[in-house]
Amino acid sequence: MTAAPEETAARRVPRASLRAPARGDGAAVLVGCLDGAAGALAAALVGLPGVLSIGYGLAVVVLLALDGAYRPRISTFVGTRAPRLAGATILPLPLLVLLAAGRVAPWVPVAAVAVAAVLVSVARVGVGAAQRRRRRHGRGEPVLVVGAGPTGRRLVAVMRARPELGLDPVGVLDDTEPAGEEGPDGVVWRGPVADLPDLVRRHGVRRVVVARAAGEDADHADGHAVSDGLEGALYAARVAGARVWVVPRLPRTGLDVPLGHLDDLWGTTLVPLRPVAREVSVTACLHRAGELLLATVLIVVTAPLVLVAAALAGPGRLAGPGPAFFRQWRVGRAGAPVRVVKVRTVAGDGDGGWAVPEARVTAWGRLLRRTHVDELPQLLGVLRGDLALVGPRPERAVFAAVFARTVPGYLDRLRVGAGLTGWAQVHGLCGDTSVPDRARFDSQYVAYRSAWLDTVILLRTLVALPAASPRDPAGTPDTLGGRP
Repeated sequence: MTAAPEETAARRVPRASLRAPARGDGAAVLVGCLDGAAGALAAALVGLPGVLSIGYGLAVVVLLALDGAYRPRISTFVGTRAPRLAGATILPLPLLVLLAAGRVAPWVPVAAVAVAAVLVSVARVGVGAAQRRRRRHGRGEPVLVVGAGPTGRRLVAVMRARPELGLDPVGVLDDTEPAGEEGPDGVVWRGPVADLPDLVRRHGVRRVVVARAAGEDADHADGHAVSDGLEGALYAARVAGARVWVVPRLPRTGLDVPLGHLDDLWGTTLVPLRPVAREVSVTACLHRAGELLLATVLIVVTAPLVLVAAALAGPGRLAGPGPAFFRQWRVGRAGAPVRVVKVRTVAGDGDGGWAVPEARVTAWGRLLRRTHVDELPQLLGVLRGDLALVGPRPERAVFAAVFARTVPGYLDRLRVGAGLTGWAQVHGLCGDTSVPDRARFDSQYVAYRSAWLDTVILLRTLVALPAASPRDPAGTPDTLGGRP
């Protein structure tokens, strides 16, 4: 029996990508406690009341956590991160001044912030020294290196020569070397890059350093396949619990990124990749709660408009013969089927091919499409959990299967839930526009997804609602008709 297109799409996504293991980091918890204690102690020393001192200490920890200051690092030196630490102690100052007004002298909050900046930095210096000492006298954390070129070999040699880094290179992965053999530098080849996620899961490897993308010198056509394979392996490895650092392609040119946000391995700049968001976490629960609240408000506010639109789209009304609502199954997260409900805008049931002939769109339907009122019933899908407010727009399974084979990076969209609006849509990529362009924007959204980016997308969607869906001006062979 032939597998359903939804199942085919789901098989193309690594099963590990469906759930991330919840692994804590004891060192991060300890450092967070020290930061909070340093902030609270500084406030108490200059005379702030106890409640304000404790609240200030907690605020410092929250700001540092939001800034990613508790993510694992290779370098333990504090100097390059001092501006980030100082910023977390200074940002609460206006609120601290407001809350302390009339209770203490005006200079006290300012003094508390200054003392906190010093104490937090001193605490971090002490933690770094203790970490280096422990690493010298203990066993390093296992590390896998991707890339067997000169950079990879040099990094392996550095890890072995400097125990204070706390890294134990247990193998190198490269598509050009046979697995299980030992190289001239004593490096053990662990297999091709595709084996990375399995090695991370089976051996509990928590750190991966990408020294060189295997096959990066291949021609353009092969380079796409190599890049997709490497990115997919790195994503699955991160889902399995590994942290990934990448050596920049041009490491000596200087990245336009603050040095405190980068990492260092004995003079080699490393770019840390973002951790993969877990399905079950405090952040995810807060995000879902906010989404439910906003969706509920929007349903209440827009319900009269949807009822009028549906009534006029019913049989024998402005939208011609056919039901008031149009229903269609599409592909959501990990290939799961998602039912999309809209107000009907075409004559008949509208469930045809990819492109909807313009002649079938009714005058009433054209107005609904222009204002996107026909999309509003999908808010009920947000309440059910089938859709998100923000995410890649879902596609029909038969077309998703084609795009998965022909469009680089298209399957990235299946790593998150499908949404009512997305990063591609607010850039004008809806309607008769390029699918590869949409895939690039969707992949960018998946990589940098955050509550702030979702907020930006929602605001831009509200601003763009009255505008008509644009057409792709390029008219290239990649341009496909239809409306997602």
